[in-house]
Amino acid sequence: MKGNEMRSYVRAAMVTALLVAATACAASSTEVSGSYVSVGSHRSTMMIARKQDLVRIELKGGGNPKDLASMAGDCEAVAEGQLSGGVIRAKLVPFEGEVTSLDAKDIEQIDPVVLVSFEKGIATVQGSFAHCGLRNALNGRYKKR
Repeated sequence: MKGNEMRSYVRAAMVTALLVAATACAASSTEVSGSYVSVGSHRSTMMIARKQDLVRIELKGGGNPKDLASMAGDCEAVAEGQLSGGVIRAKLVPFEGEVTSLDAKDIEQIDPVVLVSFEKGIATVQGSFAHCGLRNALNGRYKKR
């Protein structure tokens, strides 16, 4: 190849690579955004949305409504983090909810990490949720609505 042809080829390859990378980033953030409902006996919902350069996760739910202890399991959580490799790694953030609220001091005293992984249309939530009565009411598998 001659000099001009080589520069054109390299320029076209760079533009193509940038477009592919931009499309992959857009696809990964769009695919996970949306409303989810828990799979199994507990009743929980999850909303995932982009908030500027962060992913925001809002969880609400509780125990099995047939269980007498279900009210003690009602809880909420809000976390923000990054999506990378099919996993959102987030930390709890202060919020005022309908059932639960957290401030910065509360968060300092608990494990604030929330992980959401995605596989075959199912999102799996993992966190300590120590501020929740039953602690595990928000953990589990969620299916996109």
